[in-house]
Amino acid sequence: MNTQKWNIQFHNIAELEWDQESGGYKMPRMPLKVVEQLNEKAKRSIYFGCGCELRFQMISDEVKIYMSRFKSDSVLPNGIAEVWQGDFQGRYQLSPQPVNIEKSVITIKKMKSQFLQDLDDSRNTYSSDLYRVFLPYDYGNIIYGIEGEVKLPDQEQMPDQTVLLYGSSISHGSCSCINSGSYGQQLADHLHMNLRNAAMAGACYMDECAAKQIASEDWEIAVLELGINVVEKGWTREEFEGKCRRFIQIVSESRQKPVYVVSPYFSEKEMNHPDIVGGMRSSLERIVKEFQNPSIHYINGLDCLPDYHGLSSDGLHPAQSGINRIARALIERIRENTPQNVRYFDNFDYKLKKPGNAAKEH
Repeated sequence: MNTQKWNIQFHNIAELEWDQESGGYKMPRMPLKVVEQLNEKAKRSIYFGCGCELRFQMISDEVKIYMSRFKSDSVLPNGIAEVWQGDFQGRYQLSPQPVNIEKSVITIKKMKSQFLQDLDDSRNTYSSDLYRVFLPYDYGNIIYGIEGEVKLPDQEQMPDQTVLLYGSSISHGSCSCINSGSYGQQLADHLHMNLRNAAMAGACYMDECAAKQIASEDWEIAVLELGINVVEKGWTREEFEGKCRRFIQIVSESRQKPVYVVSPYFSEKEMNHPDIVGGMRSSLERIVKEFQNPSIHYINGLDCLPDYHGLSSDGLHPAQSGINRIARALIERIRENTPQNVRYFDNFDYKLKKPGNAAKEH
């Protein structure tokens, strides 16, 4: 899912929506015709920047990107943008850079590195000539324009496969420190795939329109984290199971690709509503078995984050350490069932075109 403007690929962004009040563009992660059908909370969180990148090749020696973030009393006024060169986080002169509620500028200077020049770029997931700007993930962002000359990425500079993630704010990235630290991005990196993050913070209500949109997209693996956002909604067991069953059915029947259904990770809701959360896990495991489809897999969230170690101070969202634990657990489970054409980060060696040259750079 991406769109284009100013010779930039807006990755994980469905379209640019003109905002008259700010004089810039909002960036929804689903098409506006789908946004209109989402539940009210999702209509807000679908604008959050999780998994969103600006991708381009630099022509001029300097590029400036003008942005701001949505104003809100519920989040900090400052967000963090990251600048990457291909697979590699930018050096300290490039990244990170702040994006504030007032108009901000991300300044990117073309950086040449002997290390990157000596790498066999054909073995990278992303070409080192591709600049990737990860947007602040935790809230919505507005883009006004750019200065400098860029060109669109070439297709061979990026992966040709995608892992799709749908779920709550935990799948969205909360409370990772940066966009690239989310467990979805870590999973995509290890699979050498693009990340399509369709999570909806606080609003993962298994909307049928979201399932149909996901089913219509091109992905190799889908991960659906279900349940935690409806613990306190007062749904009956039958309502919950009906929503989940229909959502999984729509997503899975679109193709014979692996679909992983993940039940709630450990959180304070485990202590406050143990029967509801435990019942959700039982329901999801049973629903997956009912499908009798070898492409649909159940993952117990407690196998990924089993206790409060790794939570942030709000008791609900994992801290970065907890997110890392979830990422490792999902990677190990998914690798057991993933087709042979998927390559893994830890089985994939970076190689130098000219061994020894990179060591000369200090």
